[in-house]
Amino acid sequence: MVSDEEFEALKKEVEELKKIKQGGEQNRTPQMQKAVVEEHIQKLAQDAGIVIEKIREIIDPETLRLTVIIEGKSEGEKQLNSTLCILTAKKYFYGDGSILSQELRVKLKKLGIKSLANLSKNLAKYPNYLICNVTKGSKSSSYEITIPGIKRGLELIKNLVKNNDKIS
Repeated sequence: MVSDEEFEALKKEVEELKKIKQGGEQNRTPQMQKAVVEEHIQKLAQDAGIVIEKIREIIDPETLRLTVIIEGKSEGEKQLNSTLCILTAKKYFYGDGSILSQELRVKLKKLGIKSLANLSKNLAKYPNYLICNVTKGSKSSSYEITIPGIKRGLELIKNLVKNNDKIS
């Protein structure tokens, strides 16, 4: 037989699960959210064909900050490759493959990408990879990754891991 304390604990757990089912992400505890992100990191590693620890070496799951230098023949190519890696990780980790332009610019600056003056113009050249919701001067401009963009992002992440292993 179940004690009153055990019954109350089970009842509380059922209520918590109901809230999560009804309210989604906003009702998850930090521990539950972290467990979900861990599952998604595992899925990303599996889909990219790399070991899960290698993901953490190149991408910080909490901040989505890349910790390696992104290669590219031009600043525009570096912008594209970095954006695809960031949005692929974000899509896997948090289920959201979009980012505000302002947030993306901050992440790219931290990666050392110098010129961001033509960011929207450069990214708009790749509608197969990114949906650009850009209005000049708007603070709500954003970018969203497409399925081919995710596939390209996975390839880039896999290559980043290979190149990072050569440096280590």
